[in-house]
Amino acid sequence: MTFDQFYAEQYVPRHAALPCRLLHYLGLVASAVFLAMAVWQGASWWLLVLVPVPAYGLAWLGHVLAHNRPTFFEHPWWSFLAFWKMIASG
Repeated sequence: MTFDQFYAEQYVPRHAALPCRLLHYLGLVASAVFLAMAVWQGASWWLLVLVPVPAYGLAWLGHVLAHNRPTFFEHPWWSFLAFWKMIASG
């Protein structure tokens, strides 16, 4: 399986539901805000480890609402790349 096949056959269908996609986008925004606030406040460096938590938490909530399983469990690296491809394509 190639990345393009994975994206078209597995990733896109599991993100077809609007609430799922919206929560993925919202998670990215929430993580960006968390990062900005941590830097602005001069927070300890270890808080940067928590930056992905809002993104993954909201994304997984989206999958609960869509009644499907995230692709991250089968293909973590491709899922990460596919997320950014989905974000870029709008």
